[in-house]
Amino acid sequence: MQYPAFDSPIITVPKAAFHASRLTNSTFLIKEYNDIYSEHPHIYAKIVPGTNTILLIDTGCGGASPDSEIVIKSLREFMENTKIDDNNGVPLNEGGRMGYVIALTHCHYDHICA
Repeated sequence: MQYPAFDSPIITVPKAAFHASRLTNSTFLIKEYNDIYSEHPHIYAKIVPGTNTILLIDTGCGGASPDSEIVIKSLREFMENTKIDDNNGVPLNEGGRMGYVIALTHCHYDHICA
């Protein structure tokens, strides 16, 4: 049996060190997983559209991972370029159109390294 040829290229999504899920209409939990410190930090992103700003609470471990398949290690690159299912398939800060305000809860490496 022959199958029709597909002219469409195969699109691969780069593997990221982060995963985001929606908590409320404007708040997302970003989890950094498989980091080299085994901390798996939580980062909170609060979108404040009236001020064209995203409030980030903590920044994680910086995306360093023993997983060689992880391509996106930058939190900023993740937020600006990675499509998020819980955000209608759009990055949290598509193209960096909003500014960032960063609040660090304390000075441990798993909160400040990004």
